[in-house]
Amino acid sequence: MTNFYKLQEVLNGDDVKLTAQQRLEILEAVREDWRRITHQHSVKTYEGWQESGLPSFEDYFFPGDKVDDDMVQYFVDSVPPVLMLSFCTQAGEPYSMEFDEKGVKRPTFATFHDLGGGYWQFDGYCFYKENTNRCTRKPRIEELIDGAKREAEKELINEDKRCHYSESEGLR
Repeated sequence: MTNFYKLQEVLNGDDVKLTAQQRLEILEAVREDWRRITHQHSVKTYEGWQESGLPSFEDYFFPGDKVDDDMVQYFVDSVPPVLMLSFCTQAGEPYSMEFDEKGVKRPTFATFHDLGGGYWQFDGYCFYKENTNRCTRKPRIEELIDGAKREAEKELINEDKRCHYSESEGLR
């Protein structure tokens, strides 16, 4: 990661307690690299995922991504699919439980549909026999950044309170 070197300059091998703002800045730099990694190929492959260093499928692949046959085959070989048609494949293990239109929780499955020519589209995490993504969670890096922003705001508020308190103490 290109921003890793910036981080090394800050830490320089020493143990340092980072402020919430510093953690936020580091996470934003990591997000920049993550976006570069996940958007560098027009067709995503199993090999590209492994080379990316990203730990999970959901860190590298997003609904709408074009993938190759090998990526779909990875799912077919890992766990028997719940649905395997010539034009649509759904991974055999549920990804999440989501509410349907009737308020009933149902399992979702990583779903791919055939585009032809050895390519597929990752449709997302869909209910059985459907191609509509039902799982709308943010990527992990975005959740971490949201948390870091909240921490940085709290830190700033507490710092303002300490400054205000110190100023009022000085007036006595």
